[in-house]
Amino acid sequence: MKSKDQPQTKSNYGTSNIYEAAFLLAKGFSLCNKINNEGKITVFFENEEESKKAGLEFYNDATIEARKFADSFRTIKDYIFDGNR
Repeated sequence: MKSKDQPQTKSNYGTSNIYEAAFLLAKGFSLCNKINNEGKITVFFENEEESKKAGLEFYNDATIEARKFADSFRTIKDYIFDGNR
């Protein structure tokens, strides 16, 4: 299933790691697209440069409020598994 959103542009940052995606959402980055490539979902965030920097923070043991992360994780799961978006 392909996303019904607009085509991906190079100004967006994509990740297939649900935990990184939840972290970025909790940090305030906006979701803009998702692509399903044979069962592997990639979600995309606006502002590629800043999103990529924040993604590196995630991999370098950045911290975030637990409640924000948990809420964002649920939101990402809903976004990924909702076939109507």
